Amino acid sequence: MAEGLVQCSLCSKTYLMNKNLYQHMRTVHNVSPQLKGKILCPLNCEESFRSHKDFRKHLETFHKYMLENEMQDFANLEMFETWKKSYEETSGYKYVCHSSEKILKTGEGKTYFFCHRSGVSKSDTTGLKSPRRCLSQKIGKTCPSAMEVSRSLADGTVKVDFWKTHIGHTAEPEFATPCKKSKTKKLEKIDFEVCAILPAAGSGERMGLDTPKQYISIHQKPIICHTVDAFLRIPFFKKVIVVAAPDCVDVMLQTLSEMCKLEGDKLMITEGSNARHLSILSGLKALKSYCEVQPEVVVVHDGVRPFFPEDIVSKVVHAAKEYGAAGVTCPLVSTVISVDDKGFLDTSLDRNKFRASEMPQAFQFDVLNKAYTESTANDLEHGTECLHLVQKYANVRAKLLPVSSHLWKVTHHKDIYTAAGVLKESQTVAVICKEQTSEFVTLLKNVLGKTFKFVHSVAKFNVSILGKFPNIVQVHETENPYCVIEKMSSFQKVSDLTSIVHVFINSFDPTINFLEFQKQAKISAKVLKLANILVYFIVREETEPMDSIEEMVDLVKSLLFESNPHASGNVFLS
Repeated sequence: MAEGLVQCSLCSKTYLMNKNLYQHMRTVHNVSPQLKGKILCPLNCEESFRSHKDFRKHLETFHKYMLENEMQDFANLEMFETWKKSYEETSGYKYVCHSSEKILKTGEGKTYFFCHRSGVSKSDTTGLKSPRRCLSQKIGKTCPSAMEVSRSLADGTVKVDFWKTHIGHTAEPEFATPCKKSKTKKLEKIDFEVCAILPAAGSGERMGLDTPKQYISIHQKPIICHTVDAFLRIPFFKKVIVVAAPDCVDVMLQTLSEMCKLEGDKLMITEGSNARHLSILSGLKALKSYCEVQPEVVVVHDGVRPFFPEDIVSKVVHAAKEYGAAGVTCPLVSTVISVDDKGFLDTSLDRNKFRASEMPQAFQFDVLNKAYTESTANDLEHGTECLHLVQKYANVRAKLLPVSSHLWKVTHHKDIYTAAGVLKESQTVAVICKEQTSEFVTLLKNVLGKTFKFVHSVAKFNVSILGKFPNIVQVHETENPYCVIEKMSSFQKVSDLTSIVHVFINSFDPTINFLEFQKQAKISAKVLKLANILVYFIVREETEPMDSIEEMVDLVKSLLFESNPHASGNVFLS
């Protein structure tokens, strides 16, 4: 047989390509050839697979591995890329795409990002090196961790099916930094003066509570403090002006001083009005009075909108510098109709042609100042849309940027609970346990990963963890409960609320007085609450092993997610 030809084992036919031979065997001999896969099992069972799906099924059924899986949803491709980069940097694992990423950018199909096994070649472990193509024979054994990523053509949303478990290698953070520059267009650096005005002088009538909504606490912290902290974290803001109601200036000053991370004189508080536009005008006057250099761009954002991505702020600032004014919009959820004087339907608008105006908005300082200086008293007292004033009195049409529907503000009573949930979902969790591969810890990380933003594995507890993670789970196998309480007595006060769940995975020591332990736990929790730390205890009872484990996992998730201060110090039997 000529060199380079492949011959059918059932007849004398020869072919140049394997795929032609396989087609011949299926059509002529009705035989499905057993093809050897390129994906090798890392557990030395000599099995190979043609797809990661078959590979993961083999690990779960044959080797009894419990593989962590979580689903992630993103409003657009940029948010996914930011999340992926952040995960790589914090976890120490890199993910690469072995096919064209154009598939993902056009939304024509699914794209897969596979664990690159830290991007370390066997021949070079001495320094950084451009990562090899996934499945390279020069990199260690195959790892089941992968991201199945798909993008919708309709609205640009990105869905990620993330298999997180790694086998056969450990994380090496020094090799996990991206080696290729992202093809996503990056914004130019903001090297001009930018200030922010946060109107927070409303009475919150729609909330239906005696306390104005900006002072309502979400996880032990007023809403206005969450918003202010988010703006103070953005480095390009020179001044952040909070506009308070005339009779609440002192309350606002005390609240922000006690609950926010203040640095220098970046934050200012000024007196406003119950009318939104008059409050913004007060903020403008404060900027003119106290800023040595007049800002080029001013961002206006509601004090009760604590959730917004920093990249959105950057985009509206750049757009305002270029066009004079900029805002963000999101699709309408409900159809807008008009009603006649007798209460009957008049007209129904096509919601596809209209958008909901959201925050933040940004303006060139001179444009915004001109609009508010020339506005009539009626517009200032009864208007609500800054972009409309700028178009009407400064003759500047705002550039509108489409965003997701997550930029809502806390308006009604039910929004408080939604905001608490959104805040928790954006947080990270540290799971502290010496044995990270135990059945309980694996299930725990899998469940928490579906609720919280990131789940980090930590082998040993140290005090510095308190400042890094707002949610901590510490799993104890043999440690005495009284020793756990004693160690917590040295904790210092933290700036952000931290919830700690101690899980005693083995059955409770019968020699310990349970009632006395409950008493000591309550006393310790009362002291820790003053340090902004909530603590809960879960003790395992002798029941059916799997039922007990699943119950404990659900209990841990609920305690962290709710972070109920009234339950701090409680001991739960599971």
